[in-house]
Amino acid sequence: MKRSLPNLAFFISFLVGMGVWHIIAVITPHHLIPSPIRVLPEMGSMALSFRFIQDAGATCVRIATGVAASFVISFALSLLTIPYPLLSRLYYPFIILGQTIPAVVATFIAIIIFGTSEWTPFLVVLTALIPQMIITYSHGIQAVEQKYLMLGTIYHIPRRSVWIHIYIPRLIPFVVTSIRNGLSVACKIVILVESFILSNGIGYEIRYQFEMFSLTHILAWSGLLGLILIITDTLLSAASHYFLTKYNAYD
Repeated sequence: MKRSLPNLAFFISFLVGMGVWHIIAVITPHHLIPSPIRVLPEMGSMALSFRFIQDAGATCVRIATGVAASFVISFALSLLTIPYPLLSRLYYPFIILGQTIPAVVATFIAIIIFGTSEWTPFLVVLTALIPQMIITYSHGIQAVEQKYLMLGTIYHIPRRSVWIHIYIPRLIPFVVTSIRNGLSVACKIVILVESFILSNGIGYEIRYQFEMFSLTHILAWSGLLGLILIITDTLLSAASHYFLTKYNAYD
């Protein structure tokens, strides 16, 4: 019964959201906002089209590669600060700089340098995510209880085992949080870059429908993108629960 409550709450919130959306669409002058009765069927027909597979695939690949590369780089740099604490002082100014530069500015700079290359969304995502992820992982490393590290020292546990059985299990919640936030940020950046310079992807389709003044198609493409992110977030939550249970990171 308790397991079904979250699903029931999600279903109720979905119905309430659709109802509010429909009411707003009805009372808006000249029906400027399309109702879900028009948008949802359009989403269904788009989802079954080869065009959606191509564009959504291109967008998802750009988001996934950017987030994955950001994770590998930031996680490796964070782990290096364990044996070399002074390393964090070296890249700290770059973290502050990366956090202060707006994604739009980084996008414009990358467009000027790399043009319409696939490197443009990739590097902008790296610029935005690496500083955030490093800060998140640094907090996770600092949160590791010293008593576990002292036990490792007393019993002469190899450093590799300390990392695998002490650090990494306690970093799993921080990793999952950073990836979930990273997907959200990377999605916004990739859509922005696609709408500016690229000739495929969901961002390109949204820009094209904007030029056609088709709000129905804009909402349909946006809804499909949101659905993809919801499914991805659900899978990440399930994977997080599995690893936390396996490594007893709740303790």
